[in-house]
Amino acid sequence: MTIKKRQILIVVSWVLITIISFAYLINKRVVEFDPNRFLVALSHQEVLANWQKTPEFKTSERAIVHFQQAGCHCNTVSERHINAINKQAINDNFAIKQLTLTGQLQALVPSTPAVAIIDKGQLVYFGPYGEGIACSQTNGFAQTVLSNLQKGYAANLVVSDAKGCYCHS
Repeated sequence: MTIKKRQILIVVSWVLITIISFAYLINKRVVEFDPNRFLVALSHQEVLANWQKTPEFKTSERAIVHFQQAGCHCNTVSERHINAINKQAINDNFAIKQLTLTGQLQALVPSTPAVAIIDKGQLVYFGPYGEGIACSQTNGFAQTVLSNLQKGYAANLVVSDAKGCYCHS
């Protein structure tokens, strides 16, 4: 084998190993938000009613609730979404609450980071901030719902079918 062919073989091998390694790491990082399909069987009313039975979940009629877990590496990738939602929520007179999952509430939220939007005592949105490896593939499900709510559209969405950077509870 000539030196030139050997060099080409080394470069091609290196590129393939890099691509395979990157694909493996992405697959490990991108997980389902609701892997056990817990939320699929529940309506938005049932989700909120279950939360309200827990001592950790106390909120007002109009609130943004951010759910996180201690030690979840995905919390930092959601900061952009959290800041944008909070800015918009403050302008719309929402109470903002940050909850770290513990106790009974941990069994009712399949993954974090997640967010709930409550308006007039009704769950308008619950689910992840976004999708993708850094939950940045979208502008954010919650931001879209909040913008639509400003315009008078309440969707009552419970998003369970999403893949991104989530920590299962």
